[in-house]
Amino acid sequence: MGYRIYELANGDCAEIDDSGYFCAPQQITVSLDDLINVACEGDYENVLDLISTRLTGCDLLTDIEYKVIGMVNGDIVLEVNGSVNMILEVYAEDNGDDTDS
Repeated sequence: MGYRIYELANGDCAEIDDSGYFCAPQQITVSLDDLINVACEGDYENVLDLISTRLTGCDLLTDIEYKVIGMVNGDIVLEVNGSVNMILEVYAEDNGDDTDS
């Protein structure tokens, strides 16, 4: 199985497997205030978008799985996995790459 390197929003790099998922779960921190504010908007999708944006820099991460693994300085630490395929497709379209050929 091959893998690719994907740059995360914080500048770190993560390995992506052939199916477009992180090879290992990634960690992010989210303040309780941010989580409550987004959750109060009344749509679970907003919470997933927040997680996606914190990890990848955009809201296009799909098939998101997460779990709380701790607290640091009052922030919630989440372990996150998901697919970056949609992000890579949009990037390819924006850069004129033809991924279907």
